[in-house]
Amino acid sequence: FNSAQTAYNCLAKRSGERPSMANVVSSLELALALQFRADEGNMKEVGSSNSSLMDDEEASVSSRDERSRPSVRD
Repeated sequence: FNSAQTAYNCLAKRSGERPSMANVVSSLELALALQFRADEGNMKEVGSSNSSLMDDEEASVSSRDERSRPSVRD
């Protein structure tokens, strides 16, 4: 059961076939909690891979900056 199904059920023509507001709220709160849990897991994965990506990117930018700087002659 997901939030799209809840929304679809809210469109029923007969009021008796539509979910109560309490059911809608419960369904959406559950969906939100599941999304937060999934996002936290993804953030942990992304965080660990981003740190190595940032190190690679910083090294690349640093070496590019050194090559583009004009040399200073005495």
